[in-house]
This record gives sequence, C-alpha cells and structure tokens, in this order.
Amino acid sequence: MDLSLLLQDEFEKRRRKNPRYSLRAFANSLNIDAGSLARVMSGQRVVKDATARQLMTGLQIPNEHQILVLSHLEASRRKKKEQDEMSFLATSSIEEAVDKLNIYILISLESGPFCQKRKLSPAGPAS
Repeated sequence: MDLSLLLQDEFEKRRRKNPRYSLRAFANSLNIDAGSLARVMSGQRVVKDATARQLMTGLQIPNEHQILVLSHLEASRRKKKEQDEMSFLATSSIEEAVDKLNIYILISLESGPFCQKRKLSPAGPAS
C-alpha cells in the first residue's frame, strides 16, 4: 500500500463532500505542514515511520494496513538509496574518466609530436 495514494484518495473523498476543502485544511486535520503533505502526496518525499504512523492515525487506517504501508515505505527508501548510489557511482566514473583523459592529453602534449624541441643556433631559431 502506498501512503501517497492513500492520502490522495482521502483528500479527494473529502473534496467531493466539500469542493472548497483545501490542502491546508487537510494538512491541519493530520497535524502536518501543508508543504510537507503536498510533497508526500506527490511522491517527492518519503516520510519517516513516525510521520507515516501519525498520518495513518489521522486517516484512521487500521493497524494491519499500517504494517503494509510501512513495509512499502521501507522498500521505497531502499530503492531511493540504490538510485542515489548508482547516480553517485555514474558521476564518479565519469569524473575519473575525464581525469584520466586529461592526464593522457597532458602527457601527449609534453612528449608527443605537438611538443618538438627547436634547435637553437647562434643566429636564432632554426627554420
């Protein structure tokens, strides 16, 4: 069970009863900041277990369903952590490749055909 979907469903249910029902009123009924609630509902924020329990208590979700929601949240946290780690590894690999490429370019410039030493004669540089 996805907490954000539960919140969205409950919010829509309350709005059907009262079309003027606002997100701020919904947040107040759940004792949470409206901005935080909006991020949770949109899936931009994965809440901690304590916050999830607070929200589910406000929604009057039975304990057996709360366990399912909490396990879903844990899976979401693991997935986000793995994505963050993969993103970091990809960035690190790119940075390492660029560093190596820069070193190879510098070595080539110092010792390759780009850097031929000119012979100097008393009259000046040789042509």
